[in-house]
Amino acid sequence: MAACVLALAPGCGETQSPLNDVNDVSELDATTADIKEPVIPFLTFSNEVLPLNSTLLVQGDVTWVGGSQGIMLAHLDGAYVRIHENEIVSLTLPNLSTPREDTTFEIIEFGALPNGDGLLLASQGLFILQGDDLQESPLNALFSGIDIQGIEVIPSGDTYTVYFATSEGLSRWSEGTVEDLTLDGLATQNAQLAGHGAELWVAAGDDIYRLEETSEGLQAWPEILQAEAQAFGVDARGRVWLQTEDSMRVRDTMGVWHTIDTSDPLAHVALNSESEGVWLWTAETLWQENEGVVRPVDAFPEATSWAVNSDGTLWGASSDGLIAYSGGRSVLIEGWEESGYLFSTTDFSVVLQHVDVVDGVKVSVDGDSIALGENFTFTLDPEILGPGEHHLTLSVSYTDTKMKSTATVPFKIVALSWATDIFPILDVHCGGCHGETGNVGLKLYTADQWETAFDMILPSVESGFMPPPYTLDSSDLQTIRHWGLTGFKP
Repeated sequence: MAACVLALAPGCGETQSPLNDVNDVSELDATTADIKEPVIPFLTFSNEVLPLNSTLLVQGDVTWVGGSQGIMLAHLDGAYVRIHENEIVSLTLPNLSTPREDTTFEIIEFGALPNGDGLLLASQGLFILQGDDLQESPLNALFSGIDIQGIEVIPSGDTYTVYFATSEGLSRWSEGTVEDLTLDGLATQNAQLAGHGAELWVAAGDDIYRLEETSEGLQAWPEILQAEAQAFGVDARGRVWLQTEDSMRVRDTMGVWHTIDTSDPLAHVALNSESEGVWLWTAETLWQENEGVVRPVDAFPEATSWAVNSDGTLWGASSDGLIAYSGGRSVLIEGWEESGYLFSTTDFSVVLQHVDVVDGVKVSVDGDSIALGENFTFTLDPEILGPGEHHLTLSVSYTDTKMKSTATVPFKIVALSWATDIFPILDVHCGGCHGETGNVGLKLYTADQWETAFDMILPSVESGFMPPPYTLDSSDLQTIRHWGLTGFKP
């Protein structure tokens, strides 16, 4: 069960916002002042909004979606289709040797095999998916008269093991042999399965445990929870997300269980055992979790069913069609002034997630390309760019997904001088006392004098201490600050 959707109990918490983390949008302008966040102690919640990029993959009435290893299966307008890298192929249903007349053909679960084929559990039994062709699996003969409820494929190099959850208990197939698993003290009937690497997580009755093949044979590692799972799943980091009747619990990578606050109405969480990203719903907000940071997205999509692809893309199935949603990966620019101004020649660096799959990084200002140095560094010179408003754009492509992450950062360059901008302020507000003929010993009527005393002037005018008996307006204060930051130009 590579893809999994569970219910989530959200709560409320504080947020911190990193700088300029944007994807597939021209400007970051959304607000999250009223958003309520679930409380998960080992995650950091950001109040920065990620734009939700959506792509309509299939138009029509989609009633089911799921899959594994980048292959997704959908039930479209009464027929099944296979989707891989946006290629859509209709499945050829098998000619059943012993069809069940009491039920129609319905896909229940799918597991990818190392050779590129798939093992599929349907209402009519087990089938092998080869391309767009479905054939009955020989494994059906080994489960004659037994109701299979779920499957999980655990790959190991070029081979694999398949675990089966049945009404009679837990079984596994390996190298042509089916073995019934009896685990002392642990429930196995009506189990739910979730694989992670070489491990299998099992929820049965009020037991939660993991199975792992060791040199000493199959070992079971129970969790001390005594919680009956309504649904559960494991993400690519090995975190276990468990829904019980009255709570949602998460087991972090250190093996510690956390209960999520339930002060808001229940929503959902969607994850995939092959993807590190997790999608979380509160009552009114959709969040994307990636590398321990949870960020809200700027839309709240609706669907009748959800699945997460192996690249972390959220897939929604509805009567309108199958839509892929992506909030993208984090794009962080280090070295940027929070004020949004560029005052002097400055070096920047781009910090990217999953550098090992980054295919290309492009940086431009107002459409003109900017050269990138080692480790994704670049330099901006305000003298070359000129005064006014500018837009810096990043575009990052990856080898494992066609989705691109982009960041667009608006900024301003100001051209200020003593003669044009500062002297008029001095002449009106300061000259009577600090001018050439003023009656105060501190003279401030030249650019050199202002530069020498600037560390005293700026706090005096910002605090309102000068000039008496009133304070400068915000425009004049900003001009004085920026003149100093641009280098005291005469």
